Amino acid sequence: MRCTILNIFSQPILELQEIKQFDRFLKEADAVHTHRNPDVDAITSLLILKIANSKITPVTDLQPMEIKLLHDTFKIHSSSNKIESKLDIVVDSTIDQSTSDAPKVLVIDHHLTRDTESVKSKDPRTVHELYIIRKHCISNGLLLYRALMQMEVLERMSDIERRMLRILAITSVMGDTHLGKYNSELYNNILNHLSESDTTITNCAEDLYKQLHKKLSVDRYNILYNQKTNRTYGVIVEDQQDTGSIANDMFGEHSKNIVVVSKYRDFYKISIRLHKQYADHQQIFNKLDNDLKNLANRVDMGSSNPQVYGGKLYTNQNPEKLLTNLIKIIDKY
Repeated sequence: MRCTILNIFSQPILELQEIKQFDRFLKEADAVHTHRNPDVDAITSLLILKIANSKITPVTDLQPMEIKLLHDTFKIHSSSNKIESKLDIVVDSTIDQSTSDAPKVLVIDHHLTRDTESVKSKDPRTVHELYIIRKHCISNGLLLYRALMQMEVLERMSDIERRMLRILAITSVMGDTHLGKYNSELYNNILNHLSESDTTITNCAEDLYKQLHKKLSVDRYNILYNQKTNRTYGVIVEDQQDTGSIANDMFGEHSKNIVVVSKYRDFYKISIRLHKQYADHQQIFNKLDNDLKNLANRVDMGSSNPQVYGGKLYTNQNPEKLLTNLIKIIDKY
């Protein structure tokens, strides 16, 4: 069975002893899901998409209701009625305002709205990094989820917006834990709903990546792809907590074995999600854990050998050697 690699490259873990804190933060972040009105979120997300595409610059081009929504989401220059800094800084109204001082940060995530107090005593930049981890959440996967909650909204979208959503659908870019529960249905809905005659979008993974990079500036992500019904697409999952359930929903009964590689500060974390048919096979997981430990002991990673902690492998060296060997191991399952 082939293995799929999901790359989650975020911001930087200071030292090995902070692994527990890192994992705890991820779990706490995933536990914070304070959705507002889904209709409002869907419309707001589409507005974000329009602005990101430079389809709307003056606030006067928006409808009164849209302006009201934007005032909750964006900082607007009162003198010019322009969106401030062309989305260089976008701060959710519920996020601590100290984050608004960070330049070149696109933060439009309605989930991570607390848990900043614990890091304020440290470097203030840490506060920003916590949100940067999920900064593409709405602009990528959540946008697809929320837009499709209101299918009629798609009828009013411009061609460029429809093409972008098609890219998102084809590449299955995801950013929200809950998205996995709906992804299979939404994936099919959007492909059926959008024009299949759109020849500007190909099924070439490299071309898709270039277009995605150009539209959404996700230059820090590597999109690795696999095949499903003769369609090539990449996968990005920014949530680690429910990566397994997301993948299972995404691939259905033919779910792949998954290697999740995350980076936080200068530290890499490698964890494994097996095909769900192995979910109750403790012996297989025990064998996998042993394989992981043997791999950590066998592969020379230079100054710092990888360490296994809690069934996950950690290293501060580029894990390419590990991945090559790990894929060979995983493919046996």
